[in-house]
Amino acid sequence: MFKWLEKYFTFSRTERNAIMVLLLLSFTVLMAPGIYYFFKPVQHADNSKYKQEIDAFVNGGNKGPHEDDITDTITIAKDSTGKTDPSQITTVKKPRHSSYFYFDPNKIGVEEWERLGFTEKQAQSIELYKQKGGKFYRVQDLMRLYVLDEDHYYKLKPFVRIDTAGLPKRNYNRY
Repeated sequence: MFKWLEKYFTFSRTERNAIMVLLLLSFTVLMAPGIYYFFKPVQHADNSKYKQEIDAFVNGGNKGPHEDDITDTITIAKDSTGKTDPSQITTVKKPRHSSYFYFDPNKIGVEEWERLGFTEKQAQSIELYKQKGGKFYRVQDLMRLYVLDEDHYYKLKPFVRIDTAGLPKRNYNRY
């Protein structure tokens, strides 16, 4: 009755040896990462900088490393052979000068965006958005810009004056 089953699952000595080798290889491949991490020395990262930032945030300081009034300037020193010396690379933070004024985001250019505290690249990104047909119908539409963070938005919000006379009517209740 089970002759066909026995005939189907009967292996020769060579086939059994091959199966054993495959099982051994599979087991070795599966266990290799665990063995590697068992013998690898543990490296502890210095988290003191992050702990200070977290403590400052928890204690009421809502500014983190991405303050919008600061830009980074990287200075790279070269040695006498003209090669970059990695130990001499420093990051200097300098304040970004911004002056706020009343503006219509549909009508201002790159220079005005820079006066509002945006970098040149951010201002060009906003201009590209407008060139592609993007329009600002409400003050909240500024939040669609990826280059504008929430803190900067709330600083600019009181100064935004959108002239809706030249813009087509939008129905915000259609959905």
